[in-house]
Amino acid sequence: MRYATRCCLALALSGCAYTTVEPSITDAAQDGASESGAPEDASDDDAPRACATECPWECVDGTCMAARQIAVGNFHACALSTARSVHCWGRTLGPAMDGDVSLVPRRVPGLRASHITAGDYHTCVTDGGGNGTVTCWGDNTYGQIGDGTTMARSSPTIVFYGDLFEVVAGNETNWVRTVTGSFAWGANDEGQLGDGSTTSRLSPYQRAYVSGVAAGGHHACANGAGVVQCWGRANWGQLGDGQATHETCTDDVSGPIDCATEPVNSMFPIGSLFAGSEVTCAIDDDRHAWCAGWNSAGQLADGVDHGLCGLDDCSRTPVRVPDLDDVTDIAFGDGTTCFLSAGHVLCAGMPFDDLPHDTCPPSLRTPAAHCVRAPTGVPGITDAVSIAAHGAAFFAIRRDGGVLAWGRNPMGVLGDGTTTDRPTPVAVHVAD
Repeated sequence: MRYATRCCLALALSGCAYTTVEPSITDAAQDGASESGAPEDASDDDAPRACATECPWECVDGTCMAARQIAVGNFHACALSTARSVHCWGRTLGPAMDGDVSLVPRRVPGLRASHITAGDYHTCVTDGGGNGTVTCWGDNTYGQIGDGTTMARSSPTIVFYGDLFEVVAGNETNWVRTVTGSFAWGANDEGQLGDGSTTSRLSPYQRAYVSGVAAGGHHACANGAGVVQCWGRANWGQLGDGQATHETCTDDVSGPIDCATEPVNSMFPIGSLFAGSEVTCAIDDDRHAWCAGWNSAGQLADGVDHGLCGLDDCSRTPVRVPDLDDVTDIAFGDGTTCFLSAGHVLCAGMPFDDLPHDTCPPSLRTPAAHCVRAPTGVPGITDAVSIAAHGAAFFAIRRDGGVLAWGRNPMGVLGDGTTTDRPTPVAVHVAD
């Protein structure tokens, strides 16, 4: 996930989590419109009705507002508009809570924001730059809300004040960069906070100054002094440092977890960074994409079998995605990597449409045994300006500020008013 300069840094965003954009209002909405946003010959009663049906995203007082940014978590997503309103849909709270489910975007009352980011089951927003605040809500099992407790928060809770430059969420972590330094909080059992320990933090604490943080499922990377540094889980080479082993942090069902509790120098080029669950990518100055990590579904997008990390194919050093230029955004699903290039969205890895594709390398983690090993265009998208993903849910913001969604749709995470899976993109917009 990636934010500020970067979701899921992203929206991503998945694991994490995106570039903030300022789309323009559609020409159709502008043609013949008065200052109120309604056609000159329309009645006052017709204006809100026309606005609501014609706006690509949101209608505010008779004026169309564009979607500006999307953040995606497990079974939920939220969007920020040019009116600074926040709408969320799907299951908006954590798995341990009886969170309600909305199949369509629903406004978070009383909340205005300038940036949004999401982890697995929590969401955070900022309200601006100087003297801004960070407000979070959702699951708090690992202290990811940052209010000093592990109590879930069903309503937005202010947890940080400062001169904010960027806010980034990993699965259960958050990073904030201010004028005075960098702060982090949340889960740290696999060294994902990079402070040399495996102690989780329930409230923001100051870290070494970093910029351009990309926080993934259980790892993170940032631009340092002339080098990209990464820390956290390293089992599938997602730190991009070429090292086969680091430290043993803990165990899970797949065995010991290799990790780096302190930052290590990676081989990624300095540039925009993106982190997913088991993959990290960078976009260099020439807008080429470089990725490292798990590759058993072909999600490194270079069509090459690199070697095994345990039982899975992976690359511990960044590999360039071939034949793909002008990359401006990257988003990750589970086993899938999507790239934005010249308005088109191209994805590689585990497909969600259950149709035969290429043959995956042998792996216990890809039982479907089929994958897409080179970036393949998502049909019907030619004018995207940013993308976001998490799990098997994918989103694109169009140039006119409209939103397209596709993929799996449990609990209405796609926001189209249904729980029907969508193998091709469908439009999503605020209904009220």
